[in-house]
Amino acid sequence: MATYLELADLQFSGRLKDQTRIAVMVAAQTIEEEPPQTPNHQERLGWAAWTLRNVETSARQMVPAVLALKKDLPAEEIIALTDAQVQADVDANVDLFATTMT
Repeated sequence: MATYLELADLQFSGRLKDQTRIAVMVAAQTIEEEPPQTPNHQERLGWAAWTLRNVETSARQMVPAVLALKKDLPAEEIIALTDAQVQADVDANVDLFATTMT
């Protein structure tokens, strides 16, 4: 399990920030193509539009959420997260961010 200090350091890891930046862009694009009957679709569309205009800010906000999901892993495993793992964690957090954007 990563310590809180390790998690704090990882929050500023270039690799995780870069992966998360691309993952939020991919998530936003995917949301733009999802069916209208998707739960929270309107909020998700709002988040997607905002994210595509504010990619760096969106990624910076999302990194702590990704780290929170991975808090039980050793720091070495967090550093080695695959793109697919980061994408899944971003996707899992979109509704949280989308429904709190008001």
